[in-house]
Amino acid sequence: MRRLQGGHRHLPDGPRLQGGRIVGDVGISIQAGTELPNRGGLIEAFVRQAAIAIDRKIADDRLRQSLAREQEQVRNLLFLSRTAMDFIEMEDSVDIYHYIGDRLHDLTPDSIIFVCTLDAERREIRFRGGS
Repeated sequence: MRRLQGGHRHLPDGPRLQGGRIVGDVGISIQAGTELPNRGGLIEAFVRQAAIAIDRKIADDRLRQSLAREQEQVRNLLFLSRTAMDFIEMEDSVDIYHYIGDRLHDLTPDSIIFVCTLDAERREIRFRGGS
């Protein structure tokens, strides 16, 4: 441990690099001239453990984010698979425009959906369904 001006002590193990990035830095402020009680390296050992815990938390957070993205992708694929099968099995009597509006509303429940067709030759837009 080295003594810095103003009574600030810097632990020799910080900043710590983990996986090629800086994890953190540890500083302890005490009154100038006061010896830092270290009890056989206990503070340095604690700092090392804390750095490992921080690194693990960062890894856990990244894993949770990755799993959340994968779960969303699975939900999206299930939605697309289900709607593809619905289109294939759809009876002629089913209003496809209303079905499209309902599925879009499933994806964006706080919105109002309008399903329209465009006849470019006639320059007409026709409302077909909504949700």
